[in-house]
Amino acid sequence: MTTIKPNASAGIQAPTTQINQKNKPDISSPSLDTASKTTLSSKAKELQKIKKVYQETPDIREDKVKELAAKINNGTYKLDSDKISQSIVKEAIKDEISKTPEMILKKDSVKGEA
Repeated sequence: MTTIKPNASAGIQAPTTQINQKNKPDISSPSLDTASKTTLSSKAKELQKIKKVYQETPDIREDKVKELAAKINNGTYKLDSDKISQSIVKEAIKDEISKTPEMILKKDSVKGEA
């Protein structure tokens, strides 16, 4: 219920709000039960741990870089040309499939008709 009280000094009426039992907020029942709070809290803690590990992980793994640099400088770094060529072919196939999957399906259906 809103009532208006006169302000004697300025001749202006200022509204004031009175709270009755109908519009009084219910603070006795929490918005989340204890189980929900516990689940939310444990998930938040887990996310905080993941975020911390992510932030502490360097973008460049210095140990690997140093190891590879030492092998290259010593002449002990060996490339596996078969493994490299297989990876190149696999990536090329993936690229082609992602570009035109419908063309690959059409070619297969044409082969089946012959």
